[in-house]
Amino acid sequence: MSSYHKKITLTQLQQSLGRVHLKERKPLQHRLCPVCKKGKLVTLNTFTARGPPGYWMEKLRKQSNK
Repeated sequence: MSSYHKKITLTQLQQSLGRVHLKERKPLQHRLCPVCKKGKLVTLNTFTARGPPGYWMEKLRKQSNK
């Protein structure tokens, strides 16, 4: 949809269907250590949507085969 139609259509849909109210959830604890639940995790590297490069995956395979 174009931006113009989104403004009009979404407003009309919200009026006819009502607004959606989501339940509140606990905040994510993705920065806590999964083992001790106390230590803080630090991001060292991030990858694009394509994932890690091939040489990186090869290093991981070699490490897990030890």
